[in-house]
Amino acid sequence: MGRVRTRQIKAASEQLVEMIGKNLASDFEHNKKIIDEYVQTGSKRLRNFIAGYVTHLIKKQQKNQKNSS
Repeated sequence: MGRVRTRQIKAASEQLVEMIGKNLASDFEHNKKIIDEYVQTGSKRLRNFIAGYVTHLIKKQQKNQKNSS
């Protein structure tokens, strides 16, 4: 089983991918910096959770594009 993520983290991550998906990459460190600019989180931990899920979504999109081509 994987890590459990709250709906809040998933919703925020999905919105970010829709809004600024072109600026995001499959690199966690890069996404952390980008998310820090766009989202005012109260803690580093929350920012890291969002960055981790965004990274997961980007990798999933890249995999789907690769398989469909």
